[in-house]
Amino acid sequence: MVIASTRRLFIPCLAILCSSVPVDGQPTPTFSVDFQGPLVGHPDGFGTLLVISEGDILAVVGGLPVPGAPVPPGIAIAASANGFGVPHLGLPAPGVPPEPGMPSGVEVDALSYGSDSLIVDASNVGQLVLFSVDEFAVGAPGIPMPPHVGTEGAAGNMEASADLFVYLAPIPFGPLPAPPATLPVGHTQLFDGDGVPPPGSIVLPLPGGPIPHGFGLIEPHPPSVEMLPDPGDNLDAADLDTVQVPPTFPVYFSLDAGFPDSEEGPPVNSGSAAGLGFSGADVLVTATAGAAPTVYAAAGSLGLDFYGFDTDDLDALILVENGLLDYQASSVPFPPYDWGPGAADMLLFSVRRGSAVVGTMDSCLGIPIEEGDILVPPPTGAAPPVPCILVAAENIGLATARAGTSGPYGPDDLDALDLSADCNANAIPDALDVSYSLVGDCNMDFIPDDCQLEGNDCQPDGIPDDCQLTGNDCQPDGIPDDCQADCNEDGTPDDCDPDCQPNGLSDLCEILDGAPDCNGDLIPDDCQLEGNDCQPDGIPDDCQLTGNDCQPDGIP
Repeated sequence: MVIASTRRLFIPCLAILCSSVPVDGQPTPTFSVDFQGPLVGHPDGFGTLLVISEGDILAVVGGLPVPGAPVPPGIAIAASANGFGVPHLGLPAPGVPPEPGMPSGVEVDALSYGSDSLIVDASNVGQLVLFSVDEFAVGAPGIPMPPHVGTEGAAGNMEASADLFVYLAPIPFGPLPAPPATLPVGHTQLFDGDGVPPPGSIVLPLPGGPIPHGFGLIEPHPPSVEMLPDPGDNLDAADLDTVQVPPTFPVYFSLDAGFPDSEEGPPVNSGSAAGLGFSGADVLVTATAGAAPTVYAAAGSLGLDFYGFDTDDLDALILVENGLLDYQASSVPFPPYDWGPGAADMLLFSVRRGSAVVGTMDSCLGIPIEEGDILVPPPTGAAPPVPCILVAAENIGLATARAGTSGPYGPDDLDALDLSADCNANAIPDALDVSYSLVGDCNMDFIPDDCQLEGNDCQPDGIPDDCQLTGNDCQPDGIPDDCQADCNEDGTPDDCDPDCQPNGLSDLCEILDGAPDCNGDLIPDDCQLEGNDCQPDGIPDDCQLTGNDCQPDGIP
């Protein structure tokens, strides 16, 4: 199946290629779940005596999602201090023991480590949008690459809420024309909740059959007015490819607002933010393991809480921190961007269903904000100062009121969000390509070798030059020896062989090229004349001694 002329077929990792053993420095998916699902209260998969809460940042046991009902995940970063040496976010101890369907006051619902892929221009070639949805999502019609939100969501197998999806093309900026001239490229499932395809599910026709890789979550999760706990889990926040062995700090996150959700019914959202003195629209940061969280980007700086404190809930987060440690707002929401090291911070987000800003006209396009949109803070001077829509929800295959595709539960809600590099354009994040051994990575920088060859593969043998330098760079100049001139073909570049002149040619090459060497010592004669040519005739003295040294004293 052809996705687009510039894209390759999306190929999930097959079991024979996969490894679930984490290594130091390996990018590892981390995520959280909400308080309503059955995973809360489950024993820590890493074997401590902790139990999972909705404030913990979780990871798959073994480091990478694996096929077929993997074991429940473990706690990579705990919400609160504990007696087991697990690093934590500095949140207070839960008010009640973690229990499915019972909020304990620490729910984390957005996550980033400040090092997501940086958007540099409007093309966004080589970057992938990854996202999750809640149990009410139905997806946009006509998306061509199942499994997707349509086949897995409320109108399909009812398993979308625990899955992570990937959009299969560069980021589609702005709103989709109405009516659309063409359907968007669409998205497909990257990781499954439990790693087991539901009966009768539509899957990609790959050789050997599809093998979904799971987080260890519990499925299915049908939509319903809440009678807690939910039967299945909701993937509430995710970061796919940040180095997590050992866990990385600072951690950027948001907590949960307390306003009602029109589809959930009582009990409503957990209100973990206001309970700790924050807004659910604030981006918080825990700078080092165990430090108390502080506000990194206040709701107002993002164009949120315009209608009052804690009236919006930032529900998903992409962040590239510029290295200046506090939030520097961008002055422009569209290209040319002012994001980058030492400049503005790149901060993208979504808001959850029930946020007051939903339905308000955005500051840039003049269209109503929906809960599936990817947003950016408003430009300087915007009135009212509400967010801009960077990517409209329908452009990544979600149902919206704007496009007239809302399901029985209203527009789709985007829950988790990440942006990952995909330099070889195969719709698999680079870090996963490497971690699952789908591509070579000779220098272990988690960038596929085939993305580093241009101007860096002098052989060419498909291996970057800087992976071949050890013992093979006599200069050293960063160019492998076997890529440099070697006139005598002795395996050593000319300018690494002896060069008595020096003129850039080795002594042997000069002799081979006709330079005199009267005594056959492989040193050109004109390198031996100083104090050794009494005539002078350009011939070393020791080449003129036979029958011409009566002493003998070595002088003719």
